[in-house]
Amino acid sequence: MSKRVEVEVVIPFGNHSSLKAITKALNTNEVDPPTHKSQLRITARQKSLILHVQADELPSLRAVLNSNLRSVLAWKRIVEALE
Repeated sequence: MSKRVEVEVVIPFGNHSSLKAITKALNTNEVDPPTHKSQLRITARQKSLILHVQADELPSLRAVLNSNLRSVLAWKRIVEALE
């Protein structure tokens, strides 16, 4: 019997417009998930991006986190380079 795993990651943003843009960009993974093994909920609160992930197993959780955190890092680097 496997136990469902979940994690919540809070990522601070200095710029509200970049936070809004990344939230909208990542929202596609929430609306149309690539697999049924995990669920992703993305929210913006104040100046923080919150990723809440639930998965059937640890490898699925890790996969969702890796792909989304890489996207967030890429977006943050782009915004910093443009500022």
